[in-house]
Amino acid sequence: MRDFTADFVQTYRGGVLRTETRERGTVAVKKPGRMRWIYTSPERKEFVSDGVKIYSYIPQDKQVIVSNVPPDNQATTPALFLAGKG
Repeated sequence: MRDFTADFVQTYRGGVLRTETRERGTVAVKKPGRMRWIYTSPERKEFVSDGVKIYSYIPQDKQVIVSNVPPDNQATTPALFLAGKG
């Protein structure tokens, strides 16, 4: 498989009150290493990777954060899989 797109729902619990948060969006992966995660609710967020850098954009914050993709020996198994290396 070289590329795919999918809709997703992400649910997690956290904090002192153990509140549950549910986010929705779409993901597009094009191997090797390119990904775009677009969260559509409850707030818009975008995470894009070109295989070298990761760009995190939250419109509400009016800024883009740029970071390096972690080296293979520091990446999680799911991240390696999505990047075509796992």
